Amino acid sequence: MGQTSAAGPIKDRDALVSEFPLTLQCEADGDAFFRVYACFFREGILIVYVREGTGNGALIRLLERRDEVIRNLIRKRLPVFTDVAVLVADLQDSVRICSELPPDEYFELINEIWAAMEPIFRRYYGTHGKHVGDGMVYYFFPQPDSSYIFNALCCAHEMHQAMRRISKGWQLRKNWPTELYLNTGLNEGQEWLGVFHVATKVEFTVLGDTINQAARLSDFARNGSLWATKNLISRMPSEERRRVRFGIRRKAMDSSEMFVNSSYSRLSELVDLNSPRNEKYKDIATLAVTEITEIETLTR
Repeated sequence: MGQTSAAGPIKDRDALVSEFPLTLQCEADGDAFFRVYACFFREGILIVYVREGTGNGALIRLLERRDEVIRNLIRKRLPVFTDVAVLVADLQDSVRICSELPPDEYFELINEIWAAMEPIFRRYYGTHGKHVGDGMVYYFFPQPDSSYIFNALCCAHEMHQAMRRISKGWQLRKNWPTELYLNTGLNEGQEWLGVFHVATKVEFTVLGDTINQAARLSDFARNGSLWATKNLISRMPSEERRRVRFGIRRKAMDSSEMFVNSSYSRLSELVDLNSPRNEKYKDIATLAVTEITEIETLTR
């Protein structure tokens, strides 16, 4: 293979897929003509060579569809003010679990959880957010063909089901009584989306109360429960809201517990804020919240 040359201007496809002609000078066969496509992702750049005359329509559609919402946002100058649903999930009692498992097994567990959740969040067009330790943060932005809020709820629901399978597998493997839970908080709002440039990667970050409140709800949730703000549920169209079972568990007159469907509660009515361990919830004491117990998902 000899020298290479490029001719003609670069064709910019929504600023993230670039296309240009390329001639490869081969000593034996003469010149070979290609179209080169460079697709820009936050993980790196994908470069594809397609020989001239070869059908490339399917390839272009594939490259242009991935993370379409992020491309739409990046067309604008970041940071940008945008609607967003935030999902924060934490492994319950992670410190205790870390102390009970050998280090290699604890890292194996965390990697297994992340591997199981990755295809779920991609299926619902989630975007990784800044996270610490074994916690997970996903952002869901408005999509042209689906509801970003319902995507977040469905993602959380499927993550909950996947965690049950992981927990059962580890209990059988280790004859271990510990139940593994992912506690999840969900919120929706309008916030600033920007990026942090760290060494060789770019990390998307959302700033504001939306993510802080979702993180507090995740910390409040116990035993794998899913909690969402009233604001998130209220932003859903009625036909989608009917597919979500949510409510608050209340004490009946006889001290038994009953589930009040389609209801909310201020967080201050659910925890004793006078207890030192609950002081961290005081900043969201008046936040109206609800527990998600069931979601009728679409077949994807």
